Amino acid sequence: MKKHHRIHKIIHHGTDFSILLILFFLGFGALLFYQHQVDRQILVAVLMSVLYALWGVIHHYHEGNLTFEVGLEYIGVASLVGFILIIFLLRA
Repeated sequence: MKKHHRIHKIIHHGTDFSILLILFFLGFGALLFYQHQVDRQILVAVLMSVLYALWGVIHHYHEGNLTFEVGLEYIGVASLVGFILIIFLLRA
């Protein structure tokens, strides 16, 4: 692998994962901001799940290794985590 290609890949991954980290920080910040409004927290949880799944699909598309299974896995994980978070919010 050429040095230039490796550097480009590191920068690309760094950008992708920085975007994901920012999405999570904004999402958790919104959960704290709306801590007394469960309906808005649920909306944030759903939005976080959708954005995570969308991020995963876009990331793998850009990497050139997006398959139906990979997309389904991101949707499945996002749905499961979102569902657990919503149950936690409803019980709090």
